[in-house]
Amino acid sequence: EYLMKKAPNGQFLLGAFALSLAALFTPCRSTAAQTAAELGGLQGYWQGEGPGGKCSITITGNSLHYSPPTGHSFTATFTLPTGTDPQQLRATIIQDNPPPQNSTTNKVVVAVFKIEDGTLTVSAFEDPAKALPKSFEDKQRQFYVLRKQVSQYIRCMIQDKTGNLWFGTEYGVCRYDGTSLTYFRMKEGFTDKQVNRILQDESGNLWFATGGGVSRYDGKSFTNFTVKDGLSDNTIWGMLKDSKGNFWFGTTAGVSRYDGNTFTRFPIPRADVEYNSRFNPDVVWSIIEDKKGNIWFGMDGGGARKYDGKSLTTYTKKDGLGGNNISCILEDKTGRLWFADGGGGLVRRAGGLSRYDGKSFTTFTEKDGLRSNAVHTLFEDKSGNLWFATGGRGVCRYDGKSFVTFSEEEGLDWPLVQSILEDRAGRLWVGCSGGVYRFDGTKFVNFTGN
Repeated sequence: EYLMKKAPNGQFLLGAFALSLAALFTPCRSTAAQTAAELGGLQGYWQGEGPGGKCSITITGNSLHYSPPTGHSFTATFTLPTGTDPQQLRATIIQDNPPPQNSTTNKVVVAVFKIEDGTLTVSAFEDPAKALPKSFEDKQRQFYVLRKQVSQYIRCMIQDKTGNLWFGTEYGVCRYDGTSLTYFRMKEGFTDKQVNRILQDESGNLWFATGGGVSRYDGKSFTNFTVKDGLSDNTIWGMLKDSKGNFWFGTTAGVSRYDGNTFTRFPIPRADVEYNSRFNPDVVWSIIEDKKGNIWFGMDGGGARKYDGKSLTTYTKKDGLGGNNISCILEDKTGRLWFADGGGGLVRRAGGLSRYDGKSFTTFTEKDGLRSNAVHTLFEDKSGNLWFATGGRGVCRYDGKSFVTFSEEEGLDWPLVQSILEDRAGRLWVGCSGGVYRFDGTKFVNFTGN
């Protein structure tokens, strides 16, 4: 994913963009105020396509990160010169990843762009002898067209009591009130930018499980809890508030229980299995409470554990689970439990989807219609359909009889699904590694908030 590389003809290439150094400025009418507005409009995560296929650009302040689908990505700092028409962007490469044979660090490239209706159009060209284009109607030029997304990674979603949608991302959390998007990041009070889980308590407080502890938001300000307050670890993956009012946090170093005043470490002994963990055997991916009041934990290579208030019971492949890396647990409306195995370790074996009726396990795999044996997210809609995110291959719907897969052909341009939600109006949302999509009953449509 080269941000820039040098071609044999001496031309510098910005990813799949071919950008000439011959003309850095063209006469224009833009002012400093207009340029500042353009900079504000560029901020965020953009994805789209061009002659080279899919690509994405992340812009934060005056920093730009470009990623094509394959190859080398790169990072650059940039300025927006005033007095240019169309508006130019002048970038200086500061990092290649991985470094190419001929480093492009400190090289300067120039592009022209426009933003209209949430769409970023960038002009790319291959002839260094030609000046920058003066019109986006020039059919001899190559163009990249990208749409601004809510964020890149949508790790979790909820709808709060007032109807707002909250999207947990790798850059904080985003709230959608039905009209506009509002972002909350570290400068607003988070201890870390990565948000993995969200829940709302009875008092209306929102709790965010992050990569830097737990953050509680009362609608006005954030209160943060970390290892200094008693958490087992600051990286939180699973989160639950049980029927007794206790909070449970699954971390990279085991489970912490919070009674509203004190954090207590909840020890979970390792299972008698051959571990093939994704991170380490102490990671707890998922925590739920079933209708009987049992607390279930999905472990990283250690299967599932059930806590009945007195003792722990272990369930692994030896007991019928499809796999021991339990990324998500769900109890459906009939009381049956579903366990997603996301695979783990260097081998990355995945055991598919397991259903438990209280006595025995039934496992579903690709042979039964799953698109992938790696399952990461589980959700049940109001009609009783089950939805499963499957290892970068879209999402599967199960109606109790058969599986139907929705992927790129059905509108999921970036089919690595990380979260699923149904709102009160019955609309299904999925969060991907490329933005948010909403289901219209037949296909998925990219939601940008515009």
